[in-house]
Amino acid sequence: MAKTQQDSDLPGLGPRCLLVVRAAGLWVATTLLVGCVSPTALHRAVVAYDQSVAQAISEELLLNIVRAAHHRPLHFTTVPSIAATFDFRATAGIIPPEGSGRGLAGPVASFSAAENPTVTILPMGGEEFTQRLLTPMDESRVTSLLATHGDLNMLLRLVVRSFRLVERQSVTTLTNDPGYPTAYAEFRRKILQLSSLHQQNLIAIGKETSEVVWRGWLSVQPSPADIVAGLEKDLVWSCSKPGEMVLARKRIMLTNYPPSALSLEEKRELGEQFQTWPPNEILVHIHPRFPGGDVPMLGTLQLRSLKDTMEFLAEDLIAQREFRVAPDEGTKTDAYDAPILLHIERDPDISNNPVVAITFEGVQYALPVAIKGDPQRDWSLRVFALLYDLFQMTVRPSTAPVPGIAITK
Repeated sequence: MAKTQQDSDLPGLGPRCLLVVRAAGLWVATTLLVGCVSPTALHRAVVAYDQSVAQAISEELLLNIVRAAHHRPLHFTTVPSIAATFDFRATAGIIPPEGSGRGLAGPVASFSAAENPTVTILPMGGEEFTQRLLTPMDESRVTSLLATHGDLNMLLRLVVRSFRLVERQSVTTLTNDPGYPTAYAEFRRKILQLSSLHQQNLIAIGKETSEVVWRGWLSVQPSPADIVAGLEKDLVWSCSKPGEMVLARKRIMLTNYPPSALSLEEKRELGEQFQTWPPNEILVHIHPRFPGGDVPMLGTLQLRSLKDTMEFLAEDLIAQREFRVAPDEGTKTDAYDAPILLHIERDPDISNNPVVAITFEGVQYALPVAIKGDPQRDWSLRVFALLYDLFQMTVRPSTAPVPGIAITK
């Protein structure tokens, strides 16, 4: 009777067939387990690599600011690629019962996972160092950062070296350097005025034809392909008078009027006035004829290099040089304007669980965590995020060989 009950579990199957069925079921279960585990392990690995690289870049940026504060050479090591091979293996089997009895079979299963990452680490040097750190920023980066961060005051305080104002055929340079307190305070007030207009949606930031590259006569008119190729490089063909062609470059302008508001004569005069306009400068034209023109401005914002930017941030680390500047009476803004662009804590004032922390010559430096009611901390974190984006925007495609990625199951 016992035999009949035992065989009735799987009718029609003998002992050996029963072992095969149980082994097959165990193998299917193990395979399904591997299929569930491998995507989870891959997901965790990708997120872990992402967090590690982002944290490494953040700490490297902070370290180089501290290096600049101590007049040490700046140095960056980049991670252009990470390739990882994942190997997931599973085995399953059945140990048959001993002797001639009909006891239970013993299942055997094993699972293993292996990861073999290949990380490419390259020191920044040569032409890459020159282009990414020493070359002044391109004007297009400023507009891209403004579209993502939105705070014109913070952005210009970070990336602008000086504001060259044209007043009555003379040029006044307002430097963004607290070592010259009078010029620095006036620079801050002008930037606050521009930021106020931007908050009121009175600022237009766009490309306008303003710089003549070439003027002359052509035996053959530019073809459509030539015109399209020029547009891709912000170059525009036009005809000034019969037979004469003009090739002009579009440049980024910060104005309180739409491009179509100026007459052709005004545009021509503006272009002629800035014929020697360097590529790392942005034209500012706040016209008194349009809304927001109560404080008219005409000049250029000279952009820094990334190295200059980091050295500027480092100056307040040793001795505070920046100071609070009150806006002009005509400036309408309630936005917070930090007296110090980037506040970095150091021993023993470092808060618990800092966002980014490094140690240099036995001293710890850190970015503090944000605290409700302390706008300077939140401001500093936003400035550092802006610096991080600026550094990432200078990345160029790596020429280092990148191994392929394989996932084996």
